[in-house]
Amino acid sequence: MEAENKILILTDFTQTCYDSVSYGLEISHFYGLRAVVFHAENSCGYDVLQKEKTEEVVSLYNQKFNMGASLVIKQGTFEDTVLEEIKSTKFLFVILGTHGKSGYQSLTGSFAAKLVIALRIPILVLQNRRFLPVHKVLFPFFKATGISEEYFSDVLPLVRTFKNAELHLVCRPEAKENAEKFISMFLKDVEDVKYSLSVLSGTQPLAKQVAAYCAAENIEMIFNYPPQNDTVQMHTVFEQLMFNIQQIPVMCKYF
Repeated sequence: MEAENKILILTDFTQTCYDSVSYGLEISHFYGLRAVVFHAENSCGYDVLQKEKTEEVVSLYNQKFNMGASLVIKQGTFEDTVLEEIKSTKFLFVILGTHGKSGYQSLTGSFAAKLVIALRIPILVLQNRRFLPVHKVLFPFFKATGISEEYFSDVLPLVRTFKNAELHLVCRPEAKENAEKFISMFLKDVEDVKYSLSVLSGTQPLAKQVAAYCAAENIEMIFNYPPQNDTVQMHTVFEQLMFNIQQIPVMCKYF
């Protein structure tokens, strides 16, 4: 069963998360999604003024756009309450604000990567970036990417959400077959999508090649869907794309 037209926006009531809440409300309004802003309250406390700002911005968007966004606060640890919320409601994706490996108040960059791996749900990782409509999405393919039913059914709802965006598939020569297989399956259900496939050559690390492509093509979102792989090299590429230097929002899921 596909996810509902609903997203979960995580906040710890810091300025970083306030920015991601604003982004999440904007993307919800623009793409017709329902937003749930979520905070886990524990003994660590929070900034009362930031909480009030968050309540105000949620109320403002609801009044202005009749969005039906909600702010949910639950008692407990972050990990437990988020997992409980995701199990109880089918979300399309989660929004997580971070300033990379040193920015997020309670979630460092390395923990954010672990969270993506643990939750097994698409997470949009934001680095201090204002909302812009998505016209171009980059989708890198890896040699070990398995085009399973789970992979396909998980990607398609996101592609449909950003249906007016042009999908840029990129891969190394050894992953071209997987990319072409995805295209053939993909076109059966989404015939009107605009897409292109580029095969990257050269000896530069994959993350650097992707960054150069993003800069050249003005990419506005990256789909980072690597295969499940415990090698250090794969984890490195995964994190480098997630915390890219251009601060492009990255939709992540780890299989």
